[in-house]
Amino acid sequence: MTQSLKAASIALGLIILLTLLKFFLYWLSGSVAVFSEAWHSFSDICTTLLVLISIFRQQKKQAQKHAVPAVSDEEEARSRRPNFIIRTYTWMRTINSELKIALLIGTVLLFASLAIIWKTWSTEAVEINAPLITGLIFIGLSFGSFFISRFESRIGADEQSAALLADSQHNRADMVISLLTGVSLIVYYFGINVDRYVGTFIALYIFSFATELIVNSIRAIALNQGTVENGYRFSSIMFKAFQLSTYKKLYNHLEHRLNLGDKFRFTVKTVVKSAGIFVKWGTRATLAGGLLLYFSTVFYTIKADERGLLFRFGRLVNLESDLPPGLHLKLPYPVDRVMKIKTGTIHTISLGNSRAEDVPMIWSKDHGDNQSFISADNNLFLPYIVIHYRITDIRKYFSSYKSGTSEKVISSVSSRLLNQYFTSYTFYDLILFKRATWTSEIKTAIQEQLDRLELGVELLEFCLKDLHPPIELTGEYEEVGRRPN
Repeated sequence: MTQSLKAASIALGLIILLTLLKFFLYWLSGSVAVFSEAWHSFSDICTTLLVLISIFRQQKKQAQKHAVPAVSDEEEARSRRPNFIIRTYTWMRTINSELKIALLIGTVLLFASLAIIWKTWSTEAVEINAPLITGLIFIGLSFGSFFISRFESRIGADEQSAALLADSQHNRADMVISLLTGVSLIVYYFGINVDRYVGTFIALYIFSFATELIVNSIRAIALNQGTVENGYRFSSIMFKAFQLSTYKKLYNHLEHRLNLGDKFRFTVKTVVKSAGIFVKWGTRATLAGGLLLYFSTVFYTIKADERGLLFRFGRLVNLESDLPPGLHLKLPYPVDRVMKIKTGTIHTISLGNSRAEDVPMIWSKDHGDNQSFISADNNLFLPYIVIHYRITDIRKYFSSYKSGTSEKVISSVSSRLLNQYFTSYTFYDLILFKRATWTSEIKTAIQEQLDRLELGVELLEFCLKDLHPPIELTGEYEEVGRRPN
């Protein structure tokens, strides 16, 4: 076993351990950035495994090089026939297998980065557990990636292994990403949540690295090089991608390498010319459309049941009055931002128990959550209550809405007052004798509490849908009700 094969095997084992640990840390913390980095490390396993296979095949190919039988005159004549597929296949076989693997590594990472971006923004933000400990562990893991990168780089340089050198660059990127992930978790511990943005940055970093690796691998193949050199950076690649001369040079190289026929040459020239025109005008149309779309954000509409708040660089502009319904103008993003809040909509919250849809509220049948409460005379019962409210002051409502707690506060306040009133009245007072009294009192009490909290809402209705004993006791209550006085 050669040094390059040993190095790839050792690196593969270490990366598997690091990846398993990162997935465990994702399970522990729930961080999107940790999830992105864990899958990035999983792609490291794939790429390093491909490196290991490529080195093994390259060494096996060199060992069998002198054992290849001579090509007969008939086979040699057949290989010289003007067949495009045969010439292409023959040319591809002459390419260094490690350059092929480097190209495959870049392709795998390109798709992995797109998958990470989709995962990062398709999931809701979650609360991260143990961010400080997880962040410190990730900073420690970055040193592990640095060790693997230096180890592969040194062995790759000594053995002139293109695949090992490419994989060492990938592990160096993993070191930076692990360090960034650790820092983001630590700052989250101090109240700054950049988890989703770090996850996106990781994906974009992988995307840029993958693009560089693909383009430089193709360049090395075209120039008959044995190693991947950083001839093009991501910025220059993006610049050249929109130039027609880039595709002309690519075609000229393929024409020289594959000795294309006249008919095929004409077809390819037509395709290249059409692609150049498409790229040229497509780029202009895309830029023009993007600018129109961007400046169209200066217009916004507020519906009849809405009111708006205008923020300029995060500071509220309309301090005195709400933005009324209609068409309005604002400065484009990121200068101005409008928040629309529905003030004409009646909002509903269920208290006590929630009634199941399309199920009749019959005492003897299950029709809800069946959560029991207790009255002042120690009787258990099941209340089904709905409250309706509307927003009256969008500034006060925004102060709680921006943290997503307004509805939770209303529900919590109402539930707490309900328990107080339930334990102050007997069961029959709640259900019959003083039903109107306590429902009116509790509506007033809830509104007073919401006003003290300055939520900017008005309680419109307190609806007692039903209040009955537990299902298993309904038979006894009905029997008592049927007895003559």
